[in-house]
Amino acid sequence: MNNNVITKFAFYGKNALVLDPNNPQRLLLGLSSVFETKTGGDPNMADPLFGGKGWRDIGANMGNKGQNITAIALAPSDPNTVYAGTYDGHVFKTSNAGDANPAWNPVETGLVSNGQTVMDLKVSPTDPNYVFAVLSKFVDRDDKAPNLSGSFHVWAHSGGGWSQINGNLPTELGGESLAVDWQPATPKLYLGTQRGVFGSDDLGTTWTRFDSLPRTRVTDLDFVPSLNLVGAGTFGRGAWEILTKSTPPAVTPPANQKSVEGASHLFDLGSFTDPDGGPWTVDVAWGDGTADTVFTALAPGAIASQNHTYGEEGTYIVTIKVTDTLDGQNDSKTFTVTVSDPAVLAAGVPVNAIAGAACGAALPVPIATYTDPGGAEPNASDSGPLGNHYKVVSIDWGDATPLDTTTGSISYSGAPGSKTDKFTVTGKHTYLMPGTYTITIKPDHETIATMVMSSATVVDLNKPVQTNQTKPTNWLAGIQGQQMMLSFGLTASGQTLGQWLASTFPRLFGGVAGAANLSGFSNAQVAAYYVNVFKMSPIPILDSEVMATAIDVFTTTKSLGGNVGLGYGFLVNDVGLGAYDQNVYQHGQAFFVPNFTSLNVCKILSIANNTALGGHPWGNFPWNTDQTMRNNALAIFLLINQEKWY
Repeated sequence: MNNNVITKFAFYGKNALVLDPNNPQRLLLGLSSVFETKTGGDPNMADPLFGGKGWRDIGANMGNKGQNITAIALAPSDPNTVYAGTYDGHVFKTSNAGDANPAWNPVETGLVSNGQTVMDLKVSPTDPNYVFAVLSKFVDRDDKAPNLSGSFHVWAHSGGGWSQINGNLPTELGGESLAVDWQPATPKLYLGTQRGVFGSDDLGTTWTRFDSLPRTRVTDLDFVPSLNLVGAGTFGRGAWEILTKSTPPAVTPPANQKSVEGASHLFDLGSFTDPDGGPWTVDVAWGDGTADTVFTALAPGAIASQNHTYGEEGTYIVTIKVTDTLDGQNDSKTFTVTVSDPAVLAAGVPVNAIAGAACGAALPVPIATYTDPGGAEPNASDSGPLGNHYKVVSIDWGDATPLDTTTGSISYSGAPGSKTDKFTVTGKHTYLMPGTYTITIKPDHETIATMVMSSATVVDLNKPVQTNQTKPTNWLAGIQGQQMMLSFGLTASGQTLGQWLASTFPRLFGGVAGAANLSGFSNAQVAAYYVNVFKMSPIPILDSEVMATAIDVFTTTKSLGGNVGLGYGFLVNDVGLGAYDQNVYQHGQAFFVPNFTSLNVCKILSIANNTALGGHPWGNFPWNTDQTMRNNALAIFLLINQEKWY
């Protein structure tokens, strides 16, 4: 060595070059002596032992007589313990390599080298006195494999003398390199020879060839404990690796998860462990018939979350499979994804109405629209009628009437599966008083409910009852009135006259609170019933006046009685008598409003219904002892029916 530059000596390969496992800056190099650097070869100004140079000779006292160092081993548990093997088959040891002039001693008791070269040395990671050595004739080329029998090639030393551990090894193949798995109580040995690799689990008593490695000169062997992997470098056949103990991956699945139809969701895929191997292939089968998601994991641990979109609601079993690409072993686990329909995206549609119009028989009007973010149903993957997928749970019309759970309806004319085409929600309701109302609609998508608000602006028709909208009560009891009632067909919503009377005024005609139930009556039966009411005594005539007014509403409303009333001189239009106003004059008490208030006829009839008992309007006021309320009400109905008493 001159000015920190090595100018002579031969270097016999990687086994004569050792990195300190405890100090990556410390390197030992075997030439004709053992040289040390702690600075990666750069000038060392900090350690006085180096005198400002990058390297120092720590083998000057070895006594190797100039023989080249062909193998070096450093004890991981004691960095001051270093072994060195020479070209002519000697082994030396120092236990004070950190001193200025380390002392070396031969370690040769029992070692029979027969002039072979020390090819490799391995020291226990926990015991600096436990060493393995490989000796063999140094072969320059591999053109023809020599016969190296006649000598032992593998040796063990554990503080006493050396002992050969060749067992059944074919000694003619010599020894090139050694790797040791120190993890078991009995170390496992891997020997590279002129023709392949052999392994021993019993300290050399028996050796077994590794047929998975090529039968060529194996010049280098290394064992990676964390992977249980042996790496082999060969002469002319490249680098190889094998697992000495293969452990399959172990997948830990995630908890069951939820998603929404049609929406991309990032799914947790759990984790996996694997003490050896890699990289790994992760295959996720989503359970819905779509293509698997396949990707590479470079390390054990959490599996990278992945996005997936389920096209239909339901329960799906997801399978996660992790395969070790090194040995093909795999593990798979499952978890469950519950996919629900998404809530629809709804918007209200403003409603404009006339108070009392089409009394009890309002036609359906749009009150909301919505889209399905998961795709309109039914579609190719979710069949069945529309009603299997969507319904209107309820409509609150905002006017204190009972919650409407029957009139709501849904229609759709868009494309199946569309996420933008709109559904239309309709409902039917008669507002009795002008004003602004908030409508609350609750559409449902297969148990997933949404609430949407709309508004209704209700105005008064501001027209008084017309003379051609009513007839005196005796007219309906006469031949023409009876004929007219017999002529009525079904309403626009499919009801008979009796059904409309019963459903619109249930306390008068629908069997509620003791009333007769006309819902099953034919037109002839309704007509006859009216005649009986008209003729009854001593019941006051209010009952027939109220029923006559109700029949007049039916007659004058086109969606109820059609055009039948036109043939009998009635004014028939879309809003009907129910939307027209009648002043209550000084009889406001009966209608719970101030005197001289104008109310539409539908509202007046609704008050008659709400006060009825036993089918008698204002029957909850004892008419047989106090006629005040009934007389007040009668005065107004007489006006409506052109019988002129108020």
